[in-house]
Amino acid sequence: EYAAEDFLWGEANAGLRALLERAPAWSNLRLVVWGAPGVGKTHLAHLWAAQSGALVMTALGLRTPPIAPPDQPLAIDDADAAISETALFHTLNAAREAGLPVLLTARVPPARAAIALPDLASRLRASSVAELAGPDDRLLAMLLDRLAAERERAVPEPVKRFLLDRLPREAAAL
Repeated sequence: EYAAEDFLWGEANAGLRALLERAPAWSNLRLVVWGAPGVGKTHLAHLWAAQSGALVMTALGLRTPPIAPPDQPLAIDDADAAISETALFHTLNAAREAGLPVLLTARVPPARAAIALPDLASRLRASSVAELAGPDDRLLAMLLDRLAAERERAVPEPVKRFLLDRLPREAAAL
């Protein structure tokens, strides 16, 4: 589940939070949020969708031609894994023509994505882009506390420091 209370905000992602609230200011009404696997891109897309009334879809599910032009904002997860670049291209165009914002998630920024369709590459590079970086120390500590609380456990401070100093710097490791 992608509940708002389950997403941890910290200094590492504060700028992105402000950017999500300003969809009309996104370049061409598109924002590409990129980051490593497991940093929370999908969760963030669902949060934005709930807040903006957007339809959440995965790029793997896009088909050509689109079934119908969008009538609500879109959140497209894993945009860089689209099976049909043409379908993604047409979906972005239809949303732009309808004046609807689109949030896309990806593992790499558009400038580094291996996109064969030049028009799609150009559309994505003309989008606003933001990185969802991995968690900082404070965010990792908050996550460890939350995970322990969900299991009705308390982690003593020395143990927490030990774990945070030695585990990989990613949420999945906790």
